[in-house]
Amino acid sequence: MDGSVESLYDDYLSLRDVLKDDPSGLVSLERIFPKALLLASASFLEVTTTHAVSMLFSVTDAPELQLFIERKALKRQFHTLFDWDRQKANGFFAMFGDACRDRYKKEYQADANLSESADSFLEIGSLRNQLVHQNYADFNLSKTAEEIAALHARAVAFPGMLKEIITRNN
Repeated sequence: MDGSVESLYDDYLSLRDVLKDDPSGLVSLERIFPKALLLASASFLEVTTTHAVSMLFSVTDAPELQLFIERKALKRQFHTLFDWDRQKANGFFAMFGDACRDRYKKEYQADANLSESADSFLEIGSLRNQLVHQNYADFNLSKTAEEIAALHARAVAFPGMLKEIITRNN
């Protein structure tokens, strides 16, 4: 897990320990904190993923290319990169060509680490969208803080895998 989300999770554990003798406080914590942790995880993954993608366009003698990608193609466009409803990444890799999409699908089937990380990444994104678009206050997040932290721990590897999958020549 990365430091920022891990720190929030540690805060949750501390608060849970303090509130162990206050049932109503504990219920409130368990209702609110998983949502906050989910948003923190989704935000971290968005920043990490957009940075990884923009770095693909980093060219020493043409830094403007990376700036263009960051400002026009990625800024406020993250939500369009993946199929959050169906929790699929095939469309993202297809933007780099059919061969890249096919390579991802093949590697997804063969590599348990990739599939677990991708699935967790996509689940966090999907849950985030449901949370923010279905009335945050009333949304019933069925995941606990522990489950969100575990999803995040598995998902953080996915952005780092993008470059290798996209740039591999087979």
